Amino acid sequence: MIPARASLDPDCFPVFAAEPVNSDLTRSGGIMKKICGIAAMVGALFFFQACTAAKPREDADISKIETRLSEMNNRLDELKHRVSVLQFMVDDHQKTISALGKPTGRPLQNPAPPVEPPPPSGLPQSASPPGAPVKPMPVPAESAETAYNNALSVYKTKDYRKAASMFQSIAANYPGHDLADNALYWTGECYYAVKDYKGAIGAFKRVIKNYPNGSKVPDSLLKIGYAYLALKDPVNAQSFLKKVVKQYPFTPAGTKAGEMLKKIQT
Repeated sequence: MIPARASLDPDCFPVFAAEPVNSDLTRSGGIMKKICGIAAMVGALFFFQACTAAKPREDADISKIETRLSEMNNRLDELKHRVSVLQFMVDDHQKTISALGKPTGRPLQNPAPPVEPPPPSGLPQSASPPGAPVKPMPVPAESAETAYNNALSVYKTKDYRKAASMFQSIAANYPGHDLADNALYWTGECYYAVKDYKGAIGAFKRVIKNYPNGSKVPDSLLKIGYAYLALKDPVNAQSFLKKVVKQYPFTPAGTKAGEMLKKIQT
């Protein structure tokens, strides 16, 4: 006999209401929204920090670029100067070659050597007769540096006769000192300052002769050229100025000599 089908009572199996499920989903959605909001705030904070950090970096990069541009401009000016000096030397050589190629109708002769000036006649002073020689002053018991600085101080007061005597004493008493060639050079400057150009030429030539490897040789050659110009001797003046340009092309003395040569030739 087949048993009767048991009837299912709905009350025996409670049904999960929709309300609790919907409540959980709503709560989860709210949490997700809060998490998203916090994440957005954190992202915005990082973005703000990145923006504020980028500004100093940009300023630093601009400063580096400006520094680099300044260095490049200085380098460009130096290269322009070198090109100018080289161009002058090329022009001078071309003029010399052109002059040699022209027929003169007579055999070529060696150019006359520069005229050697007479020994320095001394600096003029109202209390001394013209042409009175400057005697070196006795050097006291002091270092060469102290004596040199004292002589420079006297030179700055424009007491050129006394300064020349002091410089000569330093050169005579300390011939092997590093300041000896400087002392001889400033002796020439003292003569030049009072327009005793022949005396200045003699002093500057002693610098070149006694200290051929000294630091004052370029300036001495330059001032010899200036002194010959002052004596209305452009031939010797150009000869010494060209020596400066050719032997010391990229020095302050070489630049000044090149500029003076351009003025003479124009």
